[in-house]
Amino acid sequence: MDSADIEPTQGHSPRRSLVVGLVVGSILLTAVAAIGLLVLAEAPRASTQTGGGRIVVVDGAGVVRTMDATGGSERRYALTGGAFQFPAWSPDGERLATVGVQDEGAGLFVLDDSASAPSPEVIPSPIYRSVAEPPFYLYWSPDGRLVTFLTSEADGLALRAAPADGSAQEGIVRRGAPMYWAWTADDRMLIHAGGDGPDGYVGEVGLDGQESRRTAVVPGRFQAPAVSSDGTKRAYVVSTDEPEPEIRSMVILVEDGRDGSIRRVAVRGPTALGWGPGDGGLAFIAPRERRSVPLGSLDLLDPASSQPRTLLEGDVVAFFWSPDGTMIAALSLPSDQPRQVASIRALPQHDDVLSAAEGGAPLRLVVVAADDGAIVIDRPVRLSETFVGQLLPYFDQYALSHHLWSPDGSALVLPLVGDDGRTHISVVQLDGREPSAIADGEIAFWAP
Repeated sequence: MDSADIEPTQGHSPRRSLVVGLVVGSILLTAVAAIGLLVLAEAPRASTQTGGGRIVVVDGAGVVRTMDATGGSERRYALTGGAFQFPAWSPDGERLATVGVQDEGAGLFVLDDSASAPSPEVIPSPIYRSVAEPPFYLYWSPDGRLVTFLTSEADGLALRAAPADGSAQEGIVRRGAPMYWAWTADDRMLIHAGGDGPDGYVGEVGLDGQESRRTAVVPGRFQAPAVSSDGTKRAYVVSTDEPEPEIRSMVILVEDGRDGSIRRVAVRGPTALGWGPGDGGLAFIAPRERRSVPLGSLDLLDPASSQPRTLLEGDVVAFFWSPDGTMIAALSLPSDQPRQVASIRALPQHDDVLSAAEGGAPLRLVVVAADDGAIVIDRPVRLSETFVGQLLPYFDQYALSHHLWSPDGSALVLPLVGDDGRTHISVVQLDGREPSAIADGEIAFWAP
């Protein structure tokens, strides 16, 4: 999330450019809290269907809709005179935190989607509102008590935390840009701020912003840090002092807090990291040769190994672990896609990959087994512009806060562009069936 990625609309300052649809660090929202939220309708809630759990969909008008995996038991939440963006489910799957945007600004809302929620109901006021520092990305605490979120500031970004019930005012945890974080406990997080420059920072902080541990390293080129499910292991990229171009100048540091061991994996360029649930290993994408983007094979460092193994060859763009850590869903360039890529992070100046995908060129969806590399799914997919342009460049952070996998690990939810040119929220089963369209919309996420 980098405020430097924000590009003003011609003739307007960045703070007056309002774009509906979250671009983490790429869109500067003007803000004031919106009121007049109304749950418009609710169908009787049915038992969970194939895939289990609830799905939240944001349609082209910015209306939030929740439903089961067949599109039934729908609820609709609309913002009077505005739109919602990129909602995130609470850990218990009963609430949604979302940014709500109106012409005059934005606010952070928590919606009750539990079975006992009254309907119709007027949604409470936002838990955060500000004219000068609007919110644009959010991430629940593991215990569901807090919502952490980024706000755009006059001099960069701020990471804030607010009680989800609105019982107290939010507080600033840390300032810096870009800003990425992963929870290590209910009240602590591992933060990467400031990129890989001289002001870069990697360390653990509390909700009061106090540093409990700062790493004595110069950050390398990566975005979101990785923390294991039990909070004992961390992974991040650090720079080395090797001056020669043929020498790998960065390494992934993998720290184990239980025994104090440190493993090192050399990489040649920007790296995207993601720890598997449970006892899963550390998956990562790093270029084979010097590049400016994390584009390359999908590799896995197993828990007891010091040498990674390749799960998927080719140019992988993004990956998402299944909830049980047995599989990884990856998006990659087709084998005939040109390999000349400028920068997949260079938004809003779309590079070749993003421009092609936004223009309708397909990516490959590959689901691979983490243990033996067996391919479960391999199919072309055309994804919505919202997904490609806003989520994909920051997938490593979104993978921590927004879920594409069903809670039982049997399916994925993706915004697929159909032959009719419309985006259909589709459930992709792992049993080989064709994707099932359950709604029209721009983006969707599964409750955990």
